[in-house]
Amino acid sequence: MIPVPHYMALASLDVWVRLLVSRRPGVQPAYLPRLALNLATAYFGTVAALPERLLLWPVLFFKFRSKTPRVEHGPGTVVVLGYFRSGTTHLQYLLSCDRRFKTPAWAQSILPHGWGLSWLVARFVLTPFITNSRPQDDVALGPAWPAEDDFGVSNMSLCSAMPGRFMLPKQHGHYSRFHALEGLTERELVRWRRAQASLLWKITRLAPGRVLLLKSPSHTARVSELRRMLGENVRFIHITREPADVVRSNVSMYERLSIYHLQDGPPMEESREAIVREYLRTEEKFLEESADLAADRLCRIRYQDLIADPEGTVRKIYEQFGMTLDEGALESMRSYLYRVRAYRTASQKATKGEVREEPDPRLDALAERFGHRAPTVARVLPQDPKDLGTSDRRRRLAWYVAPITTATIAGLWMLSAWLVGKKFDNAIWPVGAVIGWVTIKTAGIGSRGLGILCAVLTLLIMFGVAGPNAILAFGWRGRDFWRNVAQSFDDPTTWIYMTLGMLTAYRFASRVQVRPPGL
Repeated sequence: MIPVPHYMALASLDVWVRLLVSRRPGVQPAYLPRLALNLATAYFGTVAALPERLLLWPVLFFKFRSKTPRVEHGPGTVVVLGYFRSGTTHLQYLLSCDRRFKTPAWAQSILPHGWGLSWLVARFVLTPFITNSRPQDDVALGPAWPAEDDFGVSNMSLCSAMPGRFMLPKQHGHYSRFHALEGLTERELVRWRRAQASLLWKITRLAPGRVLLLKSPSHTARVSELRRMLGENVRFIHITREPADVVRSNVSMYERLSIYHLQDGPPMEESREAIVREYLRTEEKFLEESADLAADRLCRIRYQDLIADPEGTVRKIYEQFGMTLDEGALESMRSYLYRVRAYRTASQKATKGEVREEPDPRLDALAERFGHRAPTVARVLPQDPKDLGTSDRRRRLAWYVAPITTATIAGLWMLSAWLVGKKFDNAIWPVGAVIGWVTIKTAGIGSRGLGILCAVLTLLIMFGVAGPNAILAFGWRGRDFWRNVAQSFDDPTTWIYMTLGMLTAYRFASRVQVRPPGL
């Protein structure tokens, strides 16, 4: 199988060992190359997080040694609930545009054993490795983009349904128990509580004055536990989507994310039935555990209403929670909505002739329960932002700024070689980042063409300064000059850093969503 890194690529090696030796069946031989790649990247994640992990271990141990740990966060917490593929990510991104909220980023969830410094470094280092959109639905993605905290808990403790859902499908029965926290031993439940509390505490300490915003579909079935852990200062937004679309989208997601599997998956019919059962139980448990929540602590919305009238739906949430939607947050939300205005879900892209699944009475009943048979609210297009963040002139200008930036960096690079006496070949990675970053800041919105341009310029600058730097740093001329220039490219690390520089330049310059929500 083709080696593909995934969400556990930076999980600590001790977590990987527990994953691989604790249960059977294990990784199938055909998937060993994929496993080998992830273990290699996990080594770097282990080393990067180790200092902060050792530093924080005694703090977390004593702070959360109770079997029922609590996370005290004065500004409060808002949790977006809803089963997978119900529109939770879109809602999380939209709310994250309000800077009063602090939500976990992918760099934090992928590297949960780290903290401030390693999380900051990871935001840059992960740029060439994380695509600009999710593989299952083309939604914007990146190291600094909002993430699900459940991935962090999984990478920290394996107390999540994620390993069975996305990696080891033959062990789904074991890991699926963590989805709704049902059927767990006391030890397993306490391990989940401590991992969840530790991760949330670390995130809140970096933004003590901002409301914590969480989104993990499994939290829909964990309302009671979250209420106990976060206290009475937690509020919930429950979003639902047409159930048949939810199931269809989950089946599609399972197929597309099979590239991360380390085992063969079950037949699709079996997977679909498992999805339906889990979906129904998730919403049933939500109804049970949220029945006594007052209106100022639980807001229910429908996905179709959010799409039809995003501003009106967000205003409803804020009003119900007694919060003020200020103009700055609203303008940021309008900017985000403007950038995603052309996005279409898989069901929206489907052709009229496409065969649809037979009706499922269980899903019809759920649709009735959550009011999906009622008409969608009137469509109200969001206002365009006052500043679109781009223009035809800026996009044209970026094509000139990119080579000018490259030439400027080349001059500075050669000057540093002359002053210091070193060639700094490995600087090509941050050089590529600067070329891509300046280009996207100029254009205001990226494109594949700009990304390719910046990647090519990164390649050219490496070959362009190799010779001059050899002369300026060491005075190499004649036969020694060519031999020593060639030696630079004999070093595998030069090619590795050059590749990373080109990928980083491409990622930056091809971004449509330039600024992640909340930043």
